Amino acid sequence: MSIRHNVNLDLIDRTYVNPPLQVDLQTSLREALELLKQNRRGHLLICEEGRLAGIFTERDFLHLIAQQSDLDRPIQEVMTSTVDYLSPDDTVATSIARMTERGYRHIPVADADLRPVGVSRVSGILRYLVEYFPNIVYNLPPQPHHTTQDREGA
Repeated sequence: MSIRHNVNLDLIDRTYVNPPLQVDLQTSLREALELLKQNRRGHLLICEEGRLAGIFTERDFLHLIAQQSDLDRPIQEVMTSTVDYLSPDDTVATSIARMTERGYRHIPVADADLRPVGVSRVSGILRYLVEYFPNIVYNLPPQPHHTTQDREGA
């Protein structure tokens, strides 16, 4: 089977490993940032009664820093509330297309009741692709297209 065939058939769960990191609407921005730091993540799902209500990413944080925002305000005030998400039945190809078209690095995956089940990430997509091309990826020199300017040898 080809990579194109598999990308169109494999479900999105192949691109995420960790359960989604979630907080509620009233979590302070400061607490959310500490949680991101502790878990070494670049995204956080904001939920209301267990349902997806928003997303907060490291990009959102950079915008807040530029505005010198108060870190003790609720995350609800600064999250992205119009969340684009995928269904667990979507394929890897769907995730790749959505990330490419809309410039995402993280896309929540939620069930029919909007309960988060995972997050498709660029790093997960890369890991997925490496499964198909391990010899190429793992055998590349540090600078794959490097040519020497000087003659080697005697």
